[in-house]
Amino acid sequence: MESNIETKKPSLLGLIVNPVKQFNRMKERPTVWLPMFSVMLLLGATTYLTFSPSSKDKVSIYFELMVLLSGILYYGLIIFISALIFWLITSIGGRKTKFVSMFSLSIFVTFIIIIESALVSLISHFTDLHVSITSSQSVFSVKEPYRSMIGAFDIFIIWSLVLLAIGLQKVGGVTKRTAWISVAILFLLFFLVHFIGGLFIALLHF
Repeated sequence: MESNIETKKPSLLGLIVNPVKQFNRMKERPTVWLPMFSVMLLLGATTYLTFSPSSKDKVSIYFELMVLLSGILYYGLIIFISALIFWLITSIGGRKTKFVSMFSLSIFVTFIIIIESALVSLISHFTDLHVSITSSQSVFSVKEPYRSMIGAFDIFIIWSLVLLAIGLQKVGGVTKRTAWISVAILFLLFFLVHFIGGLFIALLHF
């Protein structure tokens, strides 16, 4: 007998405690608007914490608003481009996956990255520590470009990549091998971007 029980929508908080269940739900009912709003709300709170009370006397509200809008635009583009890449991966893997499913997956994976940013902002807001305690940068004291390079090895980044590999399998329907090879390539590209960014910073301080 066919069940008429409607599949629940995936939740961002559920991604932390039971990601497989959320990805299975996402495959049946990909959701976009509420998770996107939640991610942007968390991003707004992170931006607010970035400016300490003492700096608010020097930084105009207009500048803070511009920082917030630029952050929303930046992460919005990241989510869209990532979703497009995920959709291409599933298409190359021979699976017919809806773009909205990959867009939903991209939002959920980005949520983990935003958590890391919020944690860094929260710590720096109440302390003088301005480095992520979850990154290898807090362990090794090196100069650029090596500092940016080891910054790619962050607990939240690795966590998001693991979730992405699982999500590509559960939501996109690709094989385990395809998922992990794709994630490995994405990490290498991410590492390369960090390396180039580190070189640029090193040149500015040369």
